[in-house]
Amino acid sequence: MGGLVALNVARKRSEIKNIILLESYLNTPSPFFRNIVMDNTSDEIKGKILNMLNNEKNNYSEVLKNKLRDLNMISSLKDINCKVNLIYGNRGINNKNKIISELDLPDDLISRQNINIISDSCHFPMVENPEETKIILKKLIT
Repeated sequence: MGGLVALNVARKRSEIKNIILLESYLNTPSPFFRNIVMDNTSDEIKGKILNMLNNEKNNYSEVLKNKLRDLNMISSLKDINCKVNLIYGNRGINNKNKIISELDLPDDLISRQNINIISDSCHFPMVENPEETKIILKKLIT
């Protein structure tokens, strides 16, 4: 959800020239994206992530949960004037075009975005594949 906040701020602040959306969805994610971690992620990391999610779940109202299930922020991306970098885990699929098609974004928007895919990761690439995440983020901010 932090990416959606960044997107809204960037829409309102013309001095922002570049944003990074990490595993942020502009519309309700397809079933392809509805997994938290890779099957081969260590039990220790899975446990930490699930524990964090369980601790956080009471901070989200049912209203917010329902809005996220029926999300459509695509028009926000059309209105933005800064560069948008999208980063997603590959969910074990080594086919960038397949992953991009699952985002279900209009072709004109896809062609305007910088889309990065992190291998061997799902919703938490910074935990599942921190090295590749670091390389991509470093490239985007330098």
